[in-house]
Amino acid sequence: MVLTMTLAVGPLQAADHAAADVAVLVNAIQTQMLKDKEFALESALSALAAPGAVKVDTKRKDESDPESCAWPVRKPAEVTDDEWQALRRSIMPQPGEFGCSSYVLIDMDEDGRRDALQRTYIGGTGLFTYYSAYKRVGQGFVMPSAGAGAKAKVKPNEEDSQELFSTNDRGANQWYQMVRLQGRFYIAYVDGSFGQDQITLLRPTAHPSGVATLSVHYRYQFSVPRRQTFGPEGQQRRVDLSPALQSTLERALARYVTERPTQALPQACPAPAGASEEERARYAGFGPGHYSIETVADFPFWWQGHCHVAQLISWFGRYDRKDGLLNRLRVRRADKDEEGLEYEVRARRQITKVNAPG
Repeated sequence: MVLTMTLAVGPLQAADHAAADVAVLVNAIQTQMLKDKEFALESALSALAAPGAVKVDTKRKDESDPESCAWPVRKPAEVTDDEWQALRRSIMPQPGEFGCSSYVLIDMDEDGRRDALQRTYIGGTGLFTYYSAYKRVGQGFVMPSAGAGAKAKVKPNEEDSQELFSTNDRGANQWYQMVRLQGRFYIAYVDGSFGQDQITLLRPTAHPSGVATLSVHYRYQFSVPRRQTFGPEGQQRRVDLSPALQSTLERALARYVTERPTQALPQACPAPAGASEEERARYAGFGPGHYSIETVADFPFWWQGHCHVAQLISWFGRYDRKDGLLNRLRVRRADKDEEGLEYEVRARRQITKVNAPG
């Protein structure tokens, strides 16, 4: 049984708090940039992490029945008797693809009582995980609702859903951090892409007017490894690139995709006079890619007197300390009906600016 409630929150007051709190986060990121422009966002969010969270797992009563989710028989030590009774009384654990929902207990509205964030792995082609918030009210937990005019949830394109947000592990680069800003709790939801992280501050149990956004922009420095591996698995061959080819590839990357492109080139390579529509399309670019990757840009790459179509693909800006930016560069001659080659490309990033609306 899922209960809902209507919240009475002053829109102007909530908006003022959000504006002030996002300014605190912007300042924290800018302070971290003085030490490390590569991971300033992650460092700032980690430094602001909300303490006091307790995780509670649920499990299937019967492994042969994937819908048979239940609370564990024994109460976790970190959960109070009152919280345990409230959880069992008012929240029904939800089934997922490989198990049941889990919960994080933490005070999300500064009333001194811990609320609950529900996590359910749904899977599917996007490897989705859904998150829902429950507010502690009276003897139980209830799912917030902002009434008939608006919802307390923020989930793009799914206004009638009960999820606060979701993460997509295939076809996106999304993650979150629970933080406290000036004593107020937020979920900092990060939606990454090439050259930019978009951060939304969510108040899980509050009116939507308490939601704010900011964006972090990056510049990349690319390098092309000399040793490349081409061909499908089982038929791969290793090739050492010439220094001239290496540097020419790196110059093209530096010219066209150092930062997030603001607009696409209408034509990567010039098509010859009298070219058919199909031929012109071949000169224009590679076209759309698979849903699991981000097509950053199609651009020209000139080598040995021939214009090659190059396309940089990224996994939505995924980035780590060891390997940096995860991306590949597809290259083929524009005047040849061929698949071309796919190069390993490495890049390191630096934050260039942090923007907050208003």
